[in-house]
Amino acid sequence: MKKYGFGVDIGGTTCKIGLFDMSGVIVEKWEIPTNTENNGAAILDDVAAAVLGKMEEKQISKEDVQGIGLGVPGPVGADGTVHKCVNLGWGVINVEQLLSEKTGLLVKAGNDANVAALGEMWQGGGKGHEDVVMVTLGTGVGGGIIIGGKMISGFHGAGERSDTSKFRKTRQILADVERKAVWNSMLPPQELYAWQNRDWKQTIARPY
Repeated sequence: MKKYGFGVDIGGTTCKIGLFDMSGVIVEKWEIPTNTENNGAAILDDVAAAVLGKMEEKQISKEDVQGIGLGVPGPVGADGTVHKCVNLGWGVINVEQLLSEKTGLLVKAGNDANVAALGEMWQGGGKGHEDVVMVTLGTGVGGGIIIGGKMISGFHGAGERSDTSKFRKTRQILADVERKAVWNSMLPPQELYAWQNRDWKQTIARPY
């Protein structure tokens, strides 16, 4: 039975890495600089070294690791192919395949905002909810939208975009809430939560 998993968020400035047990509890978290020199050629090597180094430090065997979840600041296809990351310098590369080859572990990748939303729905602020809006504020600004427990992905796995009529009006409503959340993010935490909670309730109460 697998005991651990790694989560990696590749940002334009740092790569944040977490070691988790299978219930989602953080065992340890740390970060390494994102080396964007030479079109980010060393980024996956650095991530692999950090993961394998932590496994050696903790005396964790590969047989005990479920795999690595990878968040990338750009569109990611279903097969793990990144379709250009401007702030990393990447062109079209299959990050799942490359990182798996470097670590010997299963790797699953997705757009960073989308996988952040999934994480929040699993063990974070969206736990217990099937409709979640996640706004990420880092080197860039992004967002992920989950409706009915399913991620709303766009072209090549990018942020929310859909052509189905079912979600057309809902998309616009959620996008409005998302934009407001970004620009009101300097409110004190308690007031921000109350504001977002109020606005979210108004959103889900509105008909299609």
